[in-house]
Amino acid sequence: MAGWKSGSLQWRRLRLFVLERDGWRCRIRSDGCTLEATEVDHIVPRWAGGAPYDPENCRAACAYCNRSRGGQAGNRRRVEKERPAYPAPLGW
Repeated sequence: MAGWKSGSLQWRRLRLFVLERDGWRCRIRSDGCTLEATEVDHIVPRWAGGAPYDPENCRAACAYCNRSRGGQAGNRRRVEKERPAYPAPLGW
């Protein structure tokens, strides 16, 4: 994620490209979707190693779907980080 800047010129250009490519329509379409895309979602999240500026890793999303999906991914990541590390078996 080093070097990621959501307000950079590179991101603004990519965001506009993805929204136009997807016809300003949400590609996630979960329950509660507004269908009108105003945001761009990273398919493979940046925290999981997804490329931040790759158009193939991005899709148009409405605010509701993007934030719902982001919250779920954040919760999964938090659970994975908080899992206790079990000691190795003693091998008796």
